[in-house]
Amino acid sequence: MLDKKQAGGINQIWRDAKVRAAGIKRAQTLVEAAQNSVGLEAGEAARLEIWVLVKDYILKAEQLKRLDEYLEEKVKEVPNVEKLLAMKGVGMSTVIGFVAEVGDIGRFTDPKKIQKLAGLEIVKKSSGKKKGQPRISKRGRRKLRRTMYESACALMNWNPAFQDVFLYYRNRTKNPLGGMQAKIAVACKAIRVFYVVLQTGCDFDEEKFRRDIIRQEAA
Repeated sequence: MLDKKQAGGINQIWRDAKVRAAGIKRAQTLVEAAQNSVGLEAGEAARLEIWVLVKDYILKAEQLKRLDEYLEEKVKEVPNVEKLLAMKGVGMSTVIGFVAEVGDIGRFTDPKKIQKLAGLEIVKKSSGKKKGQPRISKRGRRKLRRTMYESACALMNWNPAFQDVFLYYRNRTKNPLGGMQAKIAVACKAIRVFYVVLQTGCDFDEEKFRRDIIRQEAA
């Protein structure tokens, strides 16, 4: 018999994870298929195993949800974090990832040090007479690097100022960047913005950011 509580739990997990085309009917179908898809031999044992796995999955999803709620409450205690969350394209998961990896922003005297911590500083690979193309070092915290890359993608999608800066890097007359290079550049600029906002508590000024980057790079 179909357990509606199990189906409801699975549907809630899908909703929390923002899974597309999910719903209670699909969850019911999944549970029903799990209950009826085992073979004739050792059927009861297989059904019990599936039941245990589903229960364990729901339990762990609930634990993860509670952990996320705890982290959200703790990150809100960080000075000026509300200014960061007010930026278009900056979500709670980005802020939690950034703060968790960077820690106290006051221990850094320059955003370039955070860029280095993330392994996003630019280095040139060369050997002998050959000079390689500039690239990021990747000698840093992988989770922070991933957080800032994903943040750059979100900012380019939702924040007009970051969209313009990305397009500027891609299309500028002198030394235009490839798609991935431009995204990395935007990620580095995001680090600078996060640093200034958390250090000073200032509001993010889209127009000033746009003007400063384009004028600075064009000079």
